[in-house]
Amino acid sequence: MVARYNWLYSFQIALYITLYGSGIPRLNYQAETATLNNLIRDWENKPELVYAIAFFDLSDWVNELKDAKGQFNAKFLFRTQEYDDANPDPIKSKREETNAAYYALRDRINALHLLTETPLSRYSTVINQFNAL
Repeated sequence: MVARYNWLYSFQIALYITLYGSGIPRLNYQAETATLNNLIRDWENKPELVYAIAFFDLSDWVNELKDAKGQFNAKFLFRTQEYDDANPDPIKSKREETNAAYYALRDRINALHLLTETPLSRYSTVINQFNAL
């Protein structure tokens, strides 16, 4: 009977890990953190996984993973804040500058297109590409 539960619980754990894919370490930091949060949440809240974790006595391992993830996330947020404090021009102001330059360029090309007297202006392709953005 124990062998049956051994197989069943190991299958359930493997299945849930497989659902999240084998590429977790290759994800960016935010995606990796979200994936690990979801995986740990499943291990702690889904009854079949709670039983499986308890059956194999993996609670310490899950807690260690949760602690390591929490420490990494805290360090990551600290460094992100540190970088943001060191950068005098926040991304928002750069985005506003970029938008202003884009709209100025777009308006200039539209004006040149209107001033061209030929039916098919050489600016048509550029305008179509801008519209695709």
